[in-house]
Amino acid sequence: MRRCRSTRWGTTGGRFTRADEVADLVVLLASERTGNVTGSDFVIDGGLITTV
Repeated sequence: MRRCRSTRWGTTGGRFTRADEVADLVVLLASERTGNVTGSDFVIDGGLITTV
């Protein structure tokens, strides 16, 4: 198992995820553009999970 490099605040992105970023994904998934997306997991954690 490889570990990703951790940076500021313990995330690889260096910051926490903002609510509007989560809302953007929700809007996208609710749109017609993703009509064929079924049974997928989306992790929005700014790289907080450090294992790959």
